[in-house]
Amino acid sequence: MLHSTGLHLARARAWLHAFAEHAPTVWQGARDAMAEARPVPPSGPGLAATTLHPSPDPAHPVDTRITQRSQPPFPSHFARTHAMNESARIFVADHQGMVGAAVLRQLLVQQHPAHHLITRDEHELPLHDQAAVLSFLASERIDRIYLPVPSPSAPAQQHPAFPLLALSQLIHAASVHRVPQLVLIGTPHVYPDKALSPLAEEDLLTGRLAPGSENVALAQIAAIQLCENLSRPGAGTHARTPALDYRCLIIPTPYGPGDCIDSPDGHTVAGVIHRLHHARLTHQPRITLPRPHDTWNEYLHVDDCARAAIHLMNVPYGAYRRQVQHGVAHLNAGGSHHGSLGVLAHAVAHVVGYTGVIDPPPTEPEWTAPRRLDSYRMRSLGWTPTLHMEDALALTYAHNLAHHSEWPSATPA
Repeated sequence: MLHSTGLHLARARAWLHAFAEHAPTVWQGARDAMAEARPVPPSGPGLAATTLHPSPDPAHPVDTRITQRSQPPFPSHFARTHAMNESARIFVADHQGMVGAAVLRQLLVQQHPAHHLITRDEHELPLHDQAAVLSFLASERIDRIYLPVPSPSAPAQQHPAFPLLALSQLIHAASVHRVPQLVLIGTPHVYPDKALSPLAEEDLLTGRLAPGSENVALAQIAAIQLCENLSRPGAGTHARTPALDYRCLIIPTPYGPGDCIDSPDGHTVAGVIHRLHHARLTHQPRITLPRPHDTWNEYLHVDDCARAAIHLMNVPYGAYRRQVQHGVAHLNAGGSHHGSLGVLAHAVAHVVGYTGVIDPPPTEPEWTAPRRLDSYRMRSLGWTPTLHMEDALALTYAHNLAHHSEWPSATPA
């Protein structure tokens, strides 16, 4: 028996020696065969970065062939839609709202054919009407949907159930008619009121929501989870049905064209611009800032919001899925500037040309801790805001002067 055991050990040693000799060659051959058989990720404008983390040194570029082999296979309908060629039909929901209009502008700036950009107003397509939404997507061959959280404007949209119905009906109808791609553009109301800043994606559902915003917050949370469920492999009618590519983006409260500037009680940035513009024209030596309606201290121009949504949808499927793991179902796109209301007011005063004294609101401390989004994941995918604070404020102010007759046609001194 000992002789038999020794013989087996000798044979095992010989086999291991032979394997160690030839294994590198066999393994490399297998890797090369797998690389040739694996589908190559799509390429196109904005998609050339097959490397998730490009080399910072141009003289020593990253080997993109190795990076491509590490990516999962791409379903065929993703390869068709990620390139977003000129024949792709894109539906922009709520295109008359602030964010929807900005997405439409940016798609036109990127030279997407206007006749392939589909829009419907609230009368042509009430988003809360299931039959109307299903009929619309049945008659239109849509390749991609941009879905900002609808801004309630009509009386029927003031109902507390409207945000939930509008978001869920469109996402459901898109899945029924197999629209390949969709991006939900949400607001930071989804995060708990007492969550510590900066708010990371993992902070979702870790505490109570801010009072007064529960309806829109819960509607967005449900929509985020619905998009994630539909994007999982095997989420279709059977396991072989490829998953849809539905993504979610959270942006801070935007400002810019389309914001309400007729009153100092609008969004924070619009309200401060209105108050300081009026103070300069009326030569007020001292003003008190209006108390903001929200506690958000991060600001992102609406065109940067739109560019973030378009960039997110152009990111290759594998790179995006690597960012939404371990309970994360959405990404943050934070602003390029954040700070207290006083910091914002002095920046606006410089743009507007107001030189008087600015006092904080009576119930607002002069300096407040910034409440902002953690944008690490979006930035790792290559996105960053393009407009600096003063440039964005100057563009906003110039747009207000040029497009609103109720504002005096004055220019900053």
